[in-house]
Parts: sequence; C-alpha cells; structure tokens
Amino acid sequence: MLDLNDFIPSGTRIILKNDRLVLSRSGMRKITIHRFVKDEDLPVFFFGLGLFAGEGRHRFTNTTERIEFINSDIANAKLFHKFLEIIGLEDLVRARIHLKSDLDYGTVLDFWSNALSIPKEKFYRPLISPKTPSNTRVSQFGSIVLRINSALAFKLTTCWIQILLVNRV
Repeated sequence: MLDLNDFIPSGTRIILKNDRLVLSRSGMRKITIHRFVKDEDLPVFFFGLGLFAGEGRHRFTNTTERIEFINSDIANAKLFHKFLEIIGLEDLVRARIHLKSDLDYGTVLDFWSNALSIPKEKFYRPLISPKTPSNTRVSQFGSIVLRINSALAFKLTTCWIQILLVNRV
C-alpha cells in the first residue's frame, strides 16, 4: 500500500480525515484525495502517472495550471480516468471532445460518456475541426480531453512524477 501523505509537496497544508487528505495551498483551491493507494491499484496508479508524464499537457501559466489529458485511444483514456478515480479526483473531472466535422457529435458524446462513465452534463461544448483530405487517420470517435481545473492537483501530480518516476530511474 502506498501512503500518498508521504509524497505531498512542501508548502501544502494537510488535514487528515479518515482515509482522505484535504490539501490546500496559498492561492489555490482546496482538494481532497485518497490517502492510500491499494496494492492492487498500484500498477494503474503508476501507469496513470506515466500517461500524464508522456501525454498530458504541461505548459500553462501559473493561473491556468490544470490536469489535462488528451487522447483518442480508448484504453489510454480509460486507464487515465481510472488513475483519477484511484487518487480520488473523479468528481472534479470535466471532459471535452475534439472531433472532425464529418462525425456525429451525439454519437461520439454517447460513446465517450458510456466508455468512461462520465455524465453528459460534465462535458464542455465540443471542439469541431473541418474534415480535410489529409485527415486520413482520424479516430471514429474523435479525441477526449479529460480535465481537472485545479492548480494544486496539477502540482501534486507533477511532484509525484518527479519523486516516484523520474528520481527512481
């Protein structure tokens, strides 16, 4: 079992509530995460960190930092969403679909909503790009953007990547 309390960045205030950590930092919105990652969830936890390290969006200003993962691969999207559930951030997830203009948004929305168990109300309006002849390898369900609008969650995740992945190589 991994105790996430051991990997909280300095300067973060921590309140322990049962098996949850309530985290706050000056100028950032408070978040609540699970304190422990169970042994059976460790592979998905580390895979999720790796997915975010490799596929997540990392360039933000200090006022717009957030967790943002964009992918068209269903398996990767499901694994990253499961990672967010394991750490306890699934209630903060919002989604957006990027698709080409020749795809039916309703069908694509139904697909991603069902595949990831995210209610349709948690989807932002879609980003629709024109279909061009050069777009030959386009996913039939577009791409999904999973977003958590929290600078503290972003800092926490990037800290875990540094401590748990990069420093152990």
